[in-house]
Amino acid sequence: MLVCVEMALSQTINFYPDQFGTTPQTLSLTNPVYLDIMPFQGIRIGSKNNTGAFSEIRTIYAQGNINVQQHNNQHFIGADFISEQEGPVIRKNRMHFDYALQKKITDELFISFGSHLGLASYDYNGKKSTSQGSSIGPDGSIAFLMKYKNWRVGMHLNQFFDQLYKPKTTTFNYPSYHGYYIDRTWKLNDGSELRIFHLNHILKDQSNIISVGTNFEYKKALGLGVIYHYNYYITPSLYFKLEKATNYLKGIDIYFSYNTVIQNLSESNINSFEVGMSISFQ
Repeated sequence: MLVCVEMALSQTINFYPDQFGTTPQTLSLTNPVYLDIMPFQGIRIGSKNNTGAFSEIRTIYAQGNINVQQHNNQHFIGADFISEQEGPVIRKNRMHFDYALQKKITDELFISFGSHLGLASYDYNGKKSTSQGSSIGPDGSIAFLMKYKNWRVGMHLNQFFDQLYKPKTTTFNYPSYHGYYIDRTWKLNDGSELRIFHLNHILKDQSNIISVGTNFEYKKALGLGVIYHYNYYITPSLYFKLEKATNYLKGIDIYFSYNTVIQNLSESNINSFEVGMSISFQ
């Protein structure tokens, strides 16, 4: 019975990356052009873990980048890795090289272009030898972002290789999908910051993944937020920021969130929690 449940889940989550609740902290996993949302030079690691009977289903990720300033341009160069473990049966891995270019047009207008390019694999480990196997193929995404004053508007196209994975007798399809992102930030007089944002993944033959949320950051030290993922769950989040932690570290961010189902008719009935940390170097 457990195997049947996991196979059903894999058919409804056929896109990268996983649907994280901590949208502002994990947006750059959708495409590196969104590193502009939370710019840092260093590494980021985290995990999403389901609870209860589905506790063996989890996702881990790691991402690193360096920023290079060149006249009015800023280059983001890095790599990312995501592993989605769906119990003992299915594992989906992805590794990318990342690049984004931000160009300054005026003092208030910036445009960015970015791309992930790499490989994705699908490992299927059924109980019978005929249902076991693995497959690997190319994976990539592109995105555009425009920043004007306190507004950001971005568009992304993911999985544009439209890859089919065929580990032996089983076939899994990862069709291309697109989406957009919008946010607005208000700088408050005491150094705090308020942001509202909206993310929409537009999928083929599935319901769109729609998220809206708000985030309040108190004097670059403490953050509180809440995100509503339409027809899935609501996510309260908390994060701490420590600047100038040592002579070698520019800052450390630690964040936590909990995704909880809010309606009986939700497409997901699984609660989960997420933890993560980013480290910025000088």
